[in-house]
Amino acid sequence: IMFSPLTLEQMGEIVMLQMKEVRQRLEEHGLKVTLSDAARDWLASVGYDPAFGARPLRRALQKHVESPLSISLLSGQFTEGDTVLVDLDKENNQLFFSKQEVKAEVSEKVG
Repeated sequence: IMFSPLTLEQMGEIVMLQMKEVRQRLEEHGLKVTLSDAARDWLASVGYDPAFGARPLRRALQKHVESPLSISLLSGQFTEGDTVLVDLDKENNQLFFSKQEVKAEVSEKVG
């Protein structure tokens, strides 16, 4: 059976499905993760192989997202309750991680 090659858009959707599992595992350690569009597209590209389709994606997510984040968590760079942005460093063609500041909702009572 011949399959059509996956498009970048389809790979992006698969990245997001796989990231859902990664997020759930990291949330068990109190870490929230968001993925930029550039990082998603980069992972879709790195995790795609014309011969194997999206099969290498799982390994790419582990290598480029899960393992580095686990090390950062263990080293104290990120702590429980942090929200981490995964983004692409286009100049070096690699992912980087930064702590996102959570904007506190301020409500004023009018009385």
